[in-house]
Amino acid sequence: MRVQTRVRPFLLRRALHRMLFIAVPGGLMLALGYFFPFSLCLIAYGGVPYRQLMRLRTQPSELFWDGQTLLYTVRGKPQLLIPGSAIQKLEFREYGSHYGAALWLTPEPKPTRLSRRIGCDLFLPYFESHRVDDIRDQIEECRAYE
Repeated sequence: MRVQTRVRPFLLRRALHRMLFIAVPGGLMLALGYFFPFSLCLIAYGGVPYRQLMRLRTQPSELFWDGQTLLYTVRGKPQLLIPGSAIQKLEFREYGSHYGAALWLTPEPKPTRLSRRIGCDLFLPYFESHRVDDIRDQIEECRAYE
Protein backbone atom coordinates (compact mmCIF):
# COMPACT_ATOMS: atom_id res chain seq x y z
CA MET A 1 0.00 0.00 0.00
CA ARG A 2 1.24 3.47 -0.90
CA VAL A 3 0.17 6.73 0.76
CA GLN A 4 1.21 10.26 -0.28
CA THR A 5 1.40 13.52 1.63
CA ARG A 6 -1.08 16.31 1.03
CA VAL A 7 -0.49 19.95 1.88
CA ARG A 8 -3.65 21.60 3.18
CA PRO A 9 -4.77 24.74 1.33
CA PHE A 10 -4.71 26.94 4.45
CA LEU A 11 -0.97 26.20 4.87
CA LEU A 12 -0.32 27.32 1.30
CA ARG A 13 -2.39 30.48 1.84
CA ARG A 14 -0.52 31.24 5.06
CA ALA A 15 2.86 30.74 3.37
CA LEU A 16 1.76 32.87 0.40
CA HIS A 17 0.62 35.71 2.67
CA ARG A 18 3.89 35.50 4.57
CA MET A 19 5.80 35.63 1.30
CA LEU A 20 3.85 38.66 0.13
CA PHE A 21 4.26 40.42 3.45
CA ILE A 22 8.02 39.79 3.77
CA ALA A 23 9.47 39.08 0.31
CA VAL A 24 7.70 41.78 -1.71
CA PRO A 25 9.15 44.67 0.37
CA GLY A 26 12.56 43.03 -0.05
CA GLY A 27 12.03 42.89 -3.80
CA LEU A 28 11.00 46.54 -3.86
CA MET A 29 14.09 47.54 -1.89
CA LEU A 30 16.24 45.51 -4.27
CA ALA A 31 14.60 47.15 -7.31
CA LEU A 32 15.20 50.60 -5.83
CA GLY A 33 18.80 49.74 -4.92
CA TYR A 34 18.50 50.05 -1.12
CA PHE A 35 19.97 47.67 1.46
CA PHE A 36 21.17 45.05 -1.01
CA PRO A 37 22.11 42.22 1.45
CA PHE A 38 19.11 42.92 3.68
CA SER A 39 16.67 42.84 0.76
CA LEU A 40 18.05 39.47 -0.41
CA CYS A 41 17.56 38.09 3.10
CA LEU A 42 13.96 39.30 3.13
CA ILE A 43 13.24 37.68 -0.21
CA ALA A 44 14.75 34.37 0.90
CA TYR A 45 13.11 34.41 4.33
CA GLY A 46 9.69 35.14 2.87
CA GLY A 47 9.83 32.89 -0.18
CA VAL A 48 11.47 29.68 1.04
CA PRO A 49 8.55 28.26 3.09
CA TYR A 50 6.11 28.74 0.20
CA ARG A 51 8.56 27.17 -2.22
CA GLN A 52 9.06 24.16 0.07
CA LEU A 53 5.32 23.59 0.39
CA MET A 54 4.82 23.90 -3.37
CA ARG A 55 7.63 21.41 -3.98
CA LEU A 56 6.04 19.02 -1.50
CA ARG A 57 2.74 19.45 -3.32
CA THR A 58 4.25 18.60 -6.71
CA GLN A 59 6.65 15.91 -5.40
CA PRO A 60 4.90 14.41 -2.37
CA SER A 61 6.56 12.29 0.28
CA GLU A 62 5.28 8.72 0.45
CA LEU A 63 4.81 5.86 2.89
CA PHE A 64 4.97 2.34 1.48
CA TRP A 65 3.78 -0.69 3.45
CA ASP A 66 4.66 -4.03 1.85
CA GLY A 67 3.42 -6.28 4.64
CA GLN A 68 6.74 -6.42 6.49
CA THR A 69 8.40 -3.01 6.34
CA LEU A 70 7.37 0.64 6.27
CA LEU A 71 9.36 2.76 3.81
CA TYR A 72 9.32 6.58 3.96
CA THR A 73 10.49 8.40 0.82
CA VAL A 74 11.05 12.10 0.15
CA ARG A 75 11.06 13.16 -3.53
CA GLY A 76 11.38 9.52 -4.54
CA LYS A 77 14.48 8.86 -2.43
CA PRO A 78 14.24 6.39 0.49
CA GLN A 79 14.77 8.10 3.85
CA LEU A 80 13.62 5.54 6.43
CA LEU A 81 13.06 1.80 6.36
CA ILE A 82 11.28 0.59 9.48
CA PRO A 83 10.59 -3.12 10.06
CA GLY A 84 6.97 -3.84 10.97
CA SER A 85 8.09 -5.57 14.18
CA ALA A 86 9.62 -2.28 15.40
CA ILE A 87 6.34 -0.34 15.09
CA GLN A 88 4.42 -0.25 18.38
CA LYS A 89 1.77 2.21 17.33
CA LEU A 90 0.93 4.45 14.36
CA GLU A 91 -1.67 7.18 14.50
CA PHE A 92 -2.58 10.60 13.13
CA ARG A 93 -1.54 13.58 15.24
CA GLU A 94 -2.20 17.28 14.82
CA TYR A 95 -0.35 20.03 16.68
CA GLY A 96 -1.13 23.57 15.59
CA SER A 97 -0.37 23.74 11.89
CA HIS A 98 1.66 20.49 12.03
CA TYR A 99 -0.14 17.28 11.17
CA GLY A 100 0.89 13.83 10.05
CA ALA A 101 1.77 10.28 11.04
CA ALA A 102 3.09 9.74 14.57
CA LEU A 103 5.04 6.54 15.17
CA TRP A 104 6.02 4.83 18.41
CA LEU A 105 8.90 2.42 17.93
CA THR A 106 10.82 -0.29 19.78
CA PRO A 107 13.61 0.31 20.69
CA GLU A 108 12.93 4.00 21.19
CA PRO A 109 15.12 6.35 19.10
CA LYS A 110 16.18 9.78 20.31
CA PRO A 111 13.13 12.01 19.59
CA THR A 112 13.41 15.23 17.63
CA ARG A 113 12.12 18.51 19.05
CA LEU A 114 8.83 18.36 17.11
CA SER A 115 8.16 14.68 17.86
CA ARG A 116 8.84 15.37 21.55
CA ARG A 117 6.29 18.19 21.47
CA ILE A 118 3.73 15.98 19.75
CA GLY A 119 4.51 13.09 22.12
CA CYS A 120 5.81 10.33 19.81
CA ASP A 121 9.10 8.74 18.78
CA LEU A 122 8.97 9.70 15.10
CA PHE A 123 6.77 12.23 13.30
CA LEU A 124 6.21 12.18 9.52
CA PRO A 125 4.51 15.46 8.49
CA TYR A 126 1.69 16.24 6.05
CA PHE A 127 -0.05 12.84 5.95
CA GLU A 128 -3.85 13.14 6.20
CA SER A 129 -5.77 11.30 8.93
CA HIS A 130 -7.63 8.88 6.66
CA ARG A 131 -4.36 7.94 4.91
CA VAL A 132 -2.66 7.23 8.24
CA ASP A 133 -5.68 5.15 9.28
CA ASP A 134 -5.39 3.10 6.06
CA ILE A 135 -1.72 2.29 6.73
CA ARG A 136 -2.43 1.51 10.40
CA ASP A 137 -5.23 -0.87 9.41
CA GLN A 138 -2.90 -2.65 6.98
CA ILE A 139 -0.23 -3.03 9.68
CA GLU A 140 -2.74 -4.39 12.18
CA GLU A 141 -4.16 -6.76 9.56
CA CYS A 142 -0.68 -8.14 8.84
CA ARG A 143 -0.04 -8.61 12.57
CA ALA A 144 -3.31 -10.47 12.98
CA TYR A 145 -2.18 -13.07 10.41
CA GLU A 146 1.18 -13.68 12.15
